[in-house]
Amino acid sequence: MTSIGEGAFRSHKGLIDVTIPNNVTSIGETAFSHCPELKKVTIDSGVKIIGTMAFFYCHKLTDIVVSEKNANYKSMDGVLYTKDGKTLVCYPAGKKETNYTIPLGVTNIEASAFSACTHLANIKIPNSVTYIGKDAFRHLYSLKCVTIPDGVTHIDEGAFSHCQKLMNVIIPNSVNRIGAGAFGSCQALTNIVSASENTSYKSKDGILYTKDGKTLVCYPAGKKEATFAIPDNVTTLEENAFSGCKSLTKITIYDNMRSIRKKAFFYCENLESIKMSNGVMSIDESAFSHCQSLKNIEIPNGVTHIGKRTFAFCTNLTSVVIPHSITSIGDSAFSGCKNLTSITIPESV
Repeated sequence: MTSIGEGAFRSHKGLIDVTIPNNVTSIGETAFSHCPELKKVTIDSGVKIIGTMAFFYCHKLTDIVVSEKNANYKSMDGVLYTKDGKTLVCYPAGKKETNYTIPLGVTNIEASAFSACTHLANIKIPNSVTYIGKDAFRHLYSLKCVTIPDGVTHIDEGAFSHCQKLMNVIIPNSVNRIGAGAFGSCQALTNIVSASENTSYKSKDGILYTKDGKTLVCYPAGKKEATFAIPDNVTTLEENAFSGCKSLTKITIYDNMRSIRKKAFFYCENLESIKMSNGVMSIDESAFSHCQSLKNIEIPNGVTHIGKRTFAFCTNLTSVVIPHSITSIGDSAFSGCKNLTSITIPESV
């Protein structure tokens, strides 16, 4: 055997200690993820490739040990890095420390590298880091403080999502790309500040926009306002822009809005009213799914497609008006809408 395939031992409940022998050269993505009893992993010298999330969500894993003869990977204090020390691959989710300083010299934080490390409350990221991977710090429920250093250029999608105690985020001048939902569903987050000299992003009233103001990137889920009118110069709502905003009950969308992207209002469970203008042309997948308080919706005339699961599990939705501009309705668009009693489907569909 020379390789361990993708998800090969995923969710295996009996694994406690794993030794990867010398003849194995690759470990696939999620190969040992979700192994609830796994405590230690030993990697011999032959391993050349370790896939993303190979040891993801192993809540008792405290130690990853790599042979000193391995030419591609190393471990320091039980944490997995590439041999050159430039990429932090995996911080074991079972480690009990509440503070961690990423070593100077690391430039990349791998996708899901710290995901579900529930004990970490404070993380220090060095100035050498330029890339924070997808879901890198997702589900760090204890994380209160993190400083994104000036040097980071790319924060990938979901990087800090579901960090329930994170209250403030400062975007430095260097960041020129922020992935969808990077700070989504952070229930204590009330304020995102973008450095004034950042050429790609800006913030107003704690809300993050692209520099030209045309895309609303993130409305912090912890803000307490019940109503919000999206500025009339905004044309696009980014994926997960409002996801998990529990305080919002009413949203107003003006005429310049064109695109409501995937999961834009996902799990806005108290959202009762949405006023959309006729400028909206596309409503993407799961845009309003799990908006459990939404009772009725009038889709603007101009929208041509309702994406899959767009209104799924809007359990209090009773009526929907679909305009003649609609030509297709995606899979499971209204799945789980158990109280939906009135829907008019035009001949154009």
